[in-house]
Amino acid sequence: MELDIKRVSKSPVHTAEHLLNATMTKMFACPRSRNAHVERKKCKCDYSLAECPTPEQVTEIEVKINEVIKEAIPVTVEFMPKAEASSVVDLSKLPEDASDTLRIVRIGSYDACACIGAHVGNTSEIGEFKILSHDFKDGVWRVRWKVINFLLALIMITSCAPRSERVIATPPQERHMTGAYTDQREPSEEEVALLRNVTDGQEMAITPLSVSTQVVAGLNYKFWCRYQDGSDYGHCWVVIYRDLQGNFSLTSITKEE
Repeated sequence: MELDIKRVSKSPVHTAEHLLNATMTKMFACPRSRNAHVERKKCKCDYSLAECPTPEQVTEIEVKINEVIKEAIPVTVEFMPKAEASSVVDLSKLPEDASDTLRIVRIGSYDACACIGAHVGNTSEIGEFKILSHDFKDGVWRVRWKVINFLLALIMITSCAPRSERVIATPPQERHMTGAYTDQREPSEEEVALLRNVTDGQEMAITPLSVSTQVVAGLNYKFWCRYQDGSDYGHCWVVIYRDLQGNFSLTSITKEE
């Protein structure tokens, strides 16, 4: 199983940025950061505020984020139409050419945001959030921060790769990719919508990561997915069949051990 280390290496700080944004909006009723620079060693975010946070408030921000980190809240992904997402997340930063189907990253009930970036599987994998410095000028509060114990967080992620969507570059090939199936690839918007429609009503949440197809008397779609069923989460294969008349049916859902 291969790991996209460059992508994974930013996942703890990227999820930490979501926690910082959520904490700021909760404490100060301000918008999410409009100018952020997120890197492994040090990050900065700008927030529009009426006045500079007090030293006590700065400490409270750091404490609150670390409390959420310690709660090991699952970080999950779902896809939804833009019109539906507008009632769930702030879309003011969304590019004009964004697709009609959005990828929504949720951190339990603490935060939800449209995002295409890499994230950890749960908040405990972040490490520790630390504010380094901050300043206030012309209505903008700039905070510089980092995640410490980062190497420990990265080890935690890579050691449980089957449990995290973000650290899997490709699904297991030798066991499953047989016969006339094509190689796994990123699903199109239409294929994501197909999976959502066919699996609607399933008790567990299913997020497609990649797909391959097989021409039979019709067409088979084999999706490699992340699932969450209550406290149980991991990866699974979902096979959907399209007959010659264009009708779709769910063939199987197989959890990966």
